[in-house]
Amino acid sequence: PDSLDASEIRLMVDVLLADLELKEAVVHLESVAAVFAHGCSGACVVSMGAQSTNVVCVEDGAVVPQSRVLLPFGGDDQSQL
Repeated sequence: PDSLDASEIRLMVDVLLADLELKEAVVHLESVAAVFAHGCSGACVVSMGAQSTNVVCVEDGAVVPQSRVLLPFGGDDQSQL
């Protein structure tokens, strides 16, 4: 998940492994998974939610940290036009 920080991801994995007794868990960033799903090694991923839009660039399977942009508008704003 692109929107979670490391402590939230760690907590989520702890729940999966300890509480739900799963043997393994893999966490992927949504943007990286989207790029690989389309067969690319790099792309600019735009994720538009109801209230905000996230833009991030992925290069060789890694997010470029300086490319992250959070825009304070989303699909709800478009439907009001």
